[in-house]
Amino acid sequence: MAIAVFLRGFGATEEDRILRRWENVTFQVYGLENRRLGGANDARAHVGDYVRLAWRITNEKLAPNEILDSLAELGKQYPLSQSIKRLINANCYDGWTEELRYLFFRYEEYISEKQGQRLNQSQWSRIWGEEPSRSIEHIRPQSKGPWSPSTSGIYIHRLGNLLMLPPGVNSQLQDREPRVKAAKYESCGLLAATEVAKLLKRNNGKWSRAIVERRERGLIRWAGTEWAN
Repeated sequence: MAIAVFLRGFGATEEDRILRRWENVTFQVYGLENRRLGGANDARAHVGDYVRLAWRITNEKLAPNEILDSLAELGKQYPLSQSIKRLINANCYDGWTEELRYLFFRYEEYISEKQGQRLNQSQWSRIWGEEPSRSIEHIRPQSKGPWSPSTSGIYIHRLGNLLMLPPGVNSQLQDREPRVKAAKYESCGLLAATEVAKLLKRNNGKWSRAIVERRERGLIRWAGTEWAN
């Protein structure tokens, strides 16, 4: 479908709007509705819908607004308010690393724009060039296990406890305590990591279940706006 859009030769603004809608709907269908998160979809889902729409874009010469509406219609099968709930108290690590990397890339884009800064393309090129698990940081290390014997280990893999770091930086930190990692987070060149460093400083180096849950809620609120059509 993206190739069909490129071949139509739309203006830059129209093309960007269509491709962003395509990205949003596709992440909703295959990312947030992924079976790993308890959804019903895998790579085989809706292939026919995408192929038919690509054919119409090419052969029926759909106008930009018609393409946008058709993509939105495809996404309507999965209301975003329900899709993002799959991120709550979920294991967002095992089997979901590609999707997680993309989510955090979009978050880094958002922070960069909000702060009027340029995205650190150099660091993100390194992240995209490696297997995603090499760049996914567990703020509370996996080796430390649950917060207490009565706490499910899933907290370690919750969205609020995860972060993208440049490969190499992640391996250097390994199982160090979060308060020790804060300086490296702040200097690695990624704004989301700087956010976590500031959060650690505000809490005197403490990284608790409550902080993980609060950060998770913030990321999910952002996702509900970022992927809205």
